[in-house]
Amino acid sequence: MDSWKKGEILYIVKDNKKREEINMKKLAEFEPGQPIFCSDAKDTPIDSDQKSSISKDIPYTQTGYIPSGISVKKNSPVMLTQNHSNRRFREDGISNGNRGFVDRVDFSKKPGQENEISCIWVEFYDQSGKIYKDHMQKKQNLYNPNPNAIPITPINVTFTLEKTRRKYKRFGIPLILGFCHTAHKIQVKIMLTF
Repeated sequence: MDSWKKGEILYIVKDNKKREEINMKKLAEFEPGQPIFCSDAKDTPIDSDQKSSISKDIPYTQTGYIPSGISVKKNSPVMLTQNHSNRRFREDGISNGNRGFVDRVDFSKKPGQENEISCIWVEFYDQSGKIYKDHMQKKQNLYNPNPNAIPITPINVTFTLEKTRRKYKRFGIPLILGFCHTAHKIQVKIMLTF
């Protein structure tokens, strides 16, 4: 189990459907007895009054790099899917492809939203994100005694679905499970490492 937490083991597959299937299977097997925490993204159509749902089969690369949801356990491996809009924080490691593991999950303190995840604390393998953590502690009063844990909170993105050309706003957490990745994602990461 420690090898998963350290990012020493990784399954590589060719498509997102297989990636998701393996990630969910490995999450169920990972640290039995630990609870699974889930957060679903919230989609709002922008160009229509009608409610419509977005299929969970649509890859996050077509939904503003925010997946339809995330399920995690403490110590499970994860990967960021979104570059931070602020260059300073991107350069600090809050960028697409950065990998780590879940340190802690916080829930909303807002009345009626107590079951919603407000923050997933991630310890990145490269120990990045310290500048961002300091900023978030001051801006949103987020605190974690682990000096290496970085807060990843839900964000808003706007995107247009390729097939329907409809515009949506999605509010969700820019993370995916990291037991398994697509070859394309890892190839890019390996090329940038050399």
